[in-house]
Amino acid sequence: MGGHLMSKKLNAPSMAALRFFDSAARHLNFSMAAKELCVSPAAVSQQIRQLESNLGFKLFQRASRSRRLELTQEGGRLYKVVAPALLSINNEVQAIHRQCLQGVVTLRTLPSLGLQWLVARLKNFQARYPEIELRVEAEDSRVELTQGQFDIAIDLGYGPYENMETTTLMQENIFPVCSPAFMASGRAIVTPADLKQVTLLHDVTAWRDAGDHSEWEYWSKATGQHDLDFTKGPTFNRAFLTLHAAINGQGVAMGREALINDEISSGQLVDLFPSLHVETRNNYHLVYAKGALDNPRVKALHDWLVEQTQLKV
Repeated sequence: MGGHLMSKKLNAPSMAALRFFDSAARHLNFSMAAKELCVSPAAVSQQIRQLESNLGFKLFQRASRSRRLELTQEGGRLYKVVAPALLSINNEVQAIHRQCLQGVVTLRTLPSLGLQWLVARLKNFQARYPEIELRVEAEDSRVELTQGQFDIAIDLGYGPYENMETTTLMQENIFPVCSPAFMASGRAIVTPADLKQVTLLHDVTAWRDAGDHSEWEYWSKATGQHDLDFTKGPTFNRAFLTLHAAINGQGVAMGREALINDEISSGQLVDLFPSLHVETRNNYHLVYAKGALDNPRVKALHDWLVEQTQLKV
């Protein structure tokens, strides 16, 4: 009786296994492949052994003299198929992703944060996501988030945000600042008590419904400056106006860390008391409707904004 050859039934290799093989075959080095794949060399070795067991033939061998890793004849044949296939899949995924990103996303931001922090960073966003048409609209915190249409908003407050979801973007820290010229004009400011002798500048929109002098009041109480008269001095209805008044030598402003990093770094403003930074009850939040992050454009903007706050630049 004639015998019948029984062929081994093969399970199709997983995409993960083929990616491990592709990387190892390109580098001919498990350690380099591990670095590219962000895993351990042992994990690469294990994946290759499992793939070889599944396929029924060896993919790699050691050269007899140099002991360097090289592809077997079978491994070379497979690599010629796998490499272009993975590249084609990756290119198609990227094309689909770019197509999903095409369209408009509207970001509502606070005017001062938009001017002092956001605008300088938008070039980075546009370079990374040229498919997204970004629309930026500036509104004060006092304009309720229920008014107007937006996909995601940056708001300064402590909540709650009813029927909305939030991501904390930045903690707000405040501290007094002034220009070097103001410091050099004969007004010696060495201790917080010296602030009683200078003009204080006020941002009346600093905290929603908290009063025109809320930031100075909060800082004074937090640092124990109980005899400081924080009710005097000119007021402004935009934080950037207050800061530019300080830059122009008109007095001492209460600076918000998120808004004045560049001015401190460039020397336009001086941090008067580096040890007296006060963490406020307010945070900068990303605010968006429930399910909004299911939209890839909104998710891309959300994640980019979070990333920018972590760069500390």
